[in-house]
Amino acid sequence: MARRALLAGIALVAAAGLAWAVEPVRTRILIVAGLRAAGETSIGETCEDEALGSGPLPELALPDGASRVEIGQSLQEALDRVGPDGTVVVASGIHGGQSVVPQSGQTILGEPGAILSGEGAQFAFRSASPGVTIRGLVIEGYEPEDKQGVVQGEEGARGWTVSGNEIRNNAEVGIVAKSGWTVTDNRVHHNGRYGIIGSGAQLLIEGNEIACSALTHGSTSDSAATKFVHTTDIVIRNNNVHDNFGNGLWVDINNVDFRIEGNRAEGNAHSGIFV
Repeated sequence: MARRALLAGIALVAAAGLAWAVEPVRTRILIVAGLRAAGETSIGETCEDEALGSGPLPELALPDGASRVEIGQSLQEALDRVGPDGTVVVASGIHGGQSVVPQSGQTILGEPGAILSGEGAQFAFRSASPGVTIRGLVIEGYEPEDKQGVVQGEEGARGWTVSGNEIRNNAEVGIVAKSGWTVTDNRVHHNGRYGIIGSGAQLLIEGNEIACSALTHGSTSDSAATKFVHTTDIVIRNNNVHDNFGNGLWVDINNVDFRIEGNRAEGNAHSGIFV
């Protein structure tokens, strides 16, 4: 009886842009709540404007005594100096070609106007270390390898916090999240393949604007705003997912006990939510 009621609940929101797989695979519990869908828009016109969101990123409370990285200095060297659990502040301005492998528990904070510009580099942050925090940065112009991320957790990179950043105009994927990640209040737009993808247990994807994804790859079976595979107990909540060249929120392949609620899915080329 409970399963029949659950499927009926899904059918009620199908008209708002929800699709799902007929084969049950391993999905046990799916809750879809509070979906708000709006009318059609022109993706092409919207995505011509590379300035999305609501102005500058919010200012952070920067800690006293943190190591500061000025223009022309190496962010990696600064993190190596402070060691595990240390904090580094990236100064306002454009920092070109920075590729960083954070250590366990490190925090990277951006002053207002701090920009990491890829200038041909493959990634901004990539590591297998747990507990990394990245806040307040604009991250743009990176050229990851196929299906790789600008901010990417490798196996073992549990419990990262990626919050309050703008990740834009990168060639492949904006964020690749792993188990225990909190990805909140970011503006992720104009990325070539995906905005955010993830796998693992207990991810929280909340309050993000995800727009104009799949900008160069277009609407294919392997490009969209988001894609989550092989997950357990994840929450996707209160995101604004609009004008993407493909699906909006895409939960695909062996996702168990996930919740999708309070999201706005608007003007996407395919389903607003695809399961």
